[in-house]
Amino acid sequence: MRYRMSIILLIACLMILLSSCKAVNGQNVEQALKPLDNNEKVSITIMFWDSTFFNMKYGDKFQESFPNIDFKVINMAELTDNVQSPRNDTYDQFIAKYKPDVLMLPDDQFRRFAKEGKLYGLDSVIEQDQFPVARLNPTLLRMLLNAGNGKVYGLAPDFTSSALFYNIDLFNKYHISLPQDGMSWDEVFELAKKFPTDGEADQRDYGFVPIMFTDLFNFITSIAKVQGAQYVEDGSTQLSLNSREWVNTASFVIDAIHSGAMRMYSDEERFTDDLFSRYMSNLFINGRAAMSFAPYYSVQELSQARQSIQNLSSFQWAVVTAPVASGNRSQSAYNMLGMTYAILDESQSKRAAWEVIKFINSEQYAKDNPESMYGNLSAWSDATFKQDGVSMEPFFKLEPFETNMGNVINLPPIFFDQLSFVASMELKRVIDYEMTAQEAMESIQKKGQVQLDELLRAASETVTQN
Repeated sequence: MRYRMSIILLIACLMILLSSCKAVNGQNVEQALKPLDNNEKVSITIMFWDSTFFNMKYGDKFQESFPNIDFKVINMAELTDNVQSPRNDTYDQFIAKYKPDVLMLPDDQFRRFAKEGKLYGLDSVIEQDQFPVARLNPTLLRMLLNAGNGKVYGLAPDFTSSALFYNIDLFNKYHISLPQDGMSWDEVFELAKKFPTDGEADQRDYGFVPIMFTDLFNFITSIAKVQGAQYVEDGSTQLSLNSREWVNTASFVIDAIHSGAMRMYSDEERFTDDLFSRYMSNLFINGRAAMSFAPYYSVQELSQARQSIQNLSSFQWAVVTAPVASGNRSQSAYNMLGMTYAILDESQSKRAAWEVIKFINSEQYAKDNPESMYGNLSAWSDATFKQDGVSMEPFFKLEPFETNMGNVINLPPIFFDQLSFVASMELKRVIDYEMTAQEAMESIQKKGQVQLDELLRAASETVTQN
């Protein structure tokens, strides 16, 4: 009931916002962006992975409706290949160099660009063209509004969300109460520890397993961010990996491993390319894990595994909301916008750019091309839909909130790979009882800081040379 009321209030606030946009610089809303002249040729540039992919996914179909709009795709390889430089700097340089009319931005950069005033506000043209934002998924809509401080600066055709999966049959087998919405991570692990831990490791049941693709440090990170942990101190490049939040999180995760309630997947299991092997290694899919924390695409993975593998364990399952901070049980840190499309504020072809964004984000396109979500949730997902008879509402039930973990978006992307390698080595020593979690995080802090300083120094020297 509380969730449905939140949706109603969200839509009501949006309608008030849009109705207030009756004038833009003294103009009536109908003139926010002048409609295209059918006889006028317009050229725009679009930021995307590459031109072939864009044409296959959007471009060819778009030009059937808008033959007068010529577009050039700006290949993003220049962005994604540069892993040595601070992320913000790389994006700023790319945008300044190419000045694309249509931007395609990841969640963190979209939020930053919106806050820095680099994007064209869409509220008036949304009202002008009666784009049906009220039908968008409430979680996605709230993220868009949060990013723009109450205004809409872009649209995303999909988003990610995670939830706590659980095996109803295992809970019933061991006479343990089922998980509930709004549990904290401490409560999840306490529940996992109620399951028996006797038996051979490769045959017995487990109380909890993480998603297969994550390693120990990344799993600890996913929990630490809920506890308020940061990679770096705000406004600096000084790591804070030895903070109380990091140490406490590492300690109770490894305690769950030591207790036998939780099992991490081996590198061999995580990195297999064979789909059959991956399904057979997945303890939740095989009915041997009572709980697993995973994104929405795991719902599809479970369904596909059952369809493709005979004699796979069949069990009742369901989901509850993602674990929360004990002091904030109404919000989730596990929602993220997919690639978001926005208009560069200085664009001279805003109407044509808006037509591209409308097309990519249209409800009709989503219905005609469901495979384009790549396992993410559609922007047009009904918040109460079911998959295989299981309610998906827990993926949308909590309000999203932003956790940037400090100024991580301006760190070199390669740093996180280097840090993960160091952290994996140190945390293994904790699992092997060779050091404490406190000692491990202190070591990760020191070694990570050396790596970060070297990367930032090299990036600074490169800028100076250029």
